[in-house]
Amino acid sequence: MIKKEKPSPGQRRISKIGGRLSSDYYHLQGAIEMLNDNVIPLFQLLGMDEPGDKDDIIDALTGRNSFLIMSRNIFIANMTKKVTEGKIKKEKILSKITLGKSLSDPEAEKQRIERELHRKLCFKYNEVKSYYLKNYCYSIASYSYCTPALKICRDALEYSPSGLSINEEKFIELYSSYIKADESDKRKQHQEAADGINRFFGGALEITDKELERYFMIENGILKPNPLSVNIESYMRLGSSGSKKKNK
Repeated sequence: MIKKEKPSPGQRRISKIGGRLSSDYYHLQGAIEMLNDNVIPLFQLLGMDEPGDKDDIIDALTGRNSFLIMSRNIFIANMTKKVTEGKIKKEKILSKITLGKSLSDPEAEKQRIERELHRKLCFKYNEVKSYYLKNYCYSIASYSYCTPALKICRDALEYSPSGLSINEEKFIELYSSYIKADESDKRKQHQEAADGINRFFGGALEITDKELERYFMIENGILKPNPLSVNIESYMRLGSSGSKKKNK
């Protein structure tokens, strides 16, 4: 018979508080367990298993690009930084032959080493990714639902070689503040402003930073219509796509 682990003092306090804080904590805990089983192993295989790697890992999980693209870019940047700072010797990544071919021009030599380092790290990532995809249950759909919670609770999460975990006391402090803000009048106004922008675009265009800059501008700390977009042609972009969709 499997013995159940006793709840920690923090978990007992969360259960006692109950309500939304408790339900969202256990929702996050379930998401963390899933990530540790299916997603975090990629980073561990890549050697990213130190507490300081936490923010890079969360950035990869919550970024705009696909998880595999984000994890690749972050791994290369992370390892390059460690080599530059001397935390990892370049001899561990580059061969003796590569290091033996030194150029006389210091700047050219630096650029050559950077290119070789990038090439080797790309190869290493692809090798690890191939193994990971064959041996672990990878699915964007399986973790994308928990990205908002990861963003909100980032500072309450800790990371170690065993994976992500929740610091319950920090979670209570952080999430209590979030709940108070989420239930405030200002939060309702915040939502109304977002709804107004959505109504303005009307589903005709995907709302991107570029589109927001096209139609709005900040002047003396105030959000105003961009005068360059106050014309029939700009407004037709908001109506024509919507009408096309309706005719399909």
